[in-house]
Amino acid sequence: MELNMFSLKVFLTVAEKQSFSGAAETLFLTQPAVSSQVQNLENYFQTPLVIRPHSGAIKLTDAGKIVCDYADKFVVLGKELLRDIEKQTGKSMMQLRLGACFIAGAHLVPAVMKAFVDKHPTVDVSLNVTRCEDIFQGLLSGSLDIGIAGLSPKNKFLIKKKFYELPLTIFEAGNAQKQCKRVASIRELIGSSLIIREKGAGTRKSFQEFLNKHHVNMKDFQLISVSESNEAIKRLVMTGMGFSVLPHFIVKNELKDGRLSEVRLKEGALSQSFFVIYRKQSIISRSQQDFLEFILKAHTAVDSIS
Repeated sequence: MELNMFSLKVFLTVAEKQSFSGAAETLFLTQPAVSSQVQNLENYFQTPLVIRPHSGAIKLTDAGKIVCDYADKFVVLGKELLRDIEKQTGKSMMQLRLGACFIAGAHLVPAVMKAFVDKHPTVDVSLNVTRCEDIFQGLLSGSLDIGIAGLSPKNKFLIKKKFYELPLTIFEAGNAQKQCKRVASIRELIGSSLIIREKGAGTRKSFQEFLNKHHVNMKDFQLISVSESNEAIKRLVMTGMGFSVLPHFIVKNELKDGRLSEVRLKEGALSQSFFVIYRKQSIISRSQQDFLEFILKAHTAVDSIS
């Protein structure tokens, strides 16, 4: 681990509140996230920084008091430095750490990132493509600034804003003798093999919600779960092993050349919502605010893929 401003800020708040839970409430973090940041500092300095009593307020060790004094100076200097540089240049100098789920990271975010960096060249933007739950944990722990996910977070400390609505397509193996799209009720598919993303994936969650609305359960199908790989799902469907559901743009080429065939549902069209997510906090950095405003207006950048 490297020494970072976020860990020092968390430690300062713990010292001020004399409580992990109090610091968590102030910083809009979970208590385990606060404990983890303090533990990271203790590992870095290789010495205990706080005394954790069984009850009552925590106390700083002698080493903790030294770290607290310097941390206060670092945090103040960091804020002054960024304020003065941004005032001088009129531009954000902050790093922006993004997290995106697999579909958003591969297909939705790159075009938005490119357009944002072109407009804000001084912002250092990084992207971590991972599972939705890992994104939520990264936001809560402070290792990520903004997340883009096809799953809605449930944690009260995370704020979500709907970013995009992607159409989903039900599809099966293509049939050279039958080029027209099949129309079926979802109940007509019960008992068939359903090749679907793993639990926790946004596409699976959206399909489950659609089924629930029509009083059908995922257990009514023969489930074949595939972790992370949309390409593997398409190939399994092409072999005739079952049907699946994915965002339309992921399968549009295979539908066009006949390797896959769309199944139109009588119950209507499906879609999956994607959200921009950030941690609830008292102050949002300029770079975060700029990106939030940008991505919520960036439909043109992602419309081209759908």
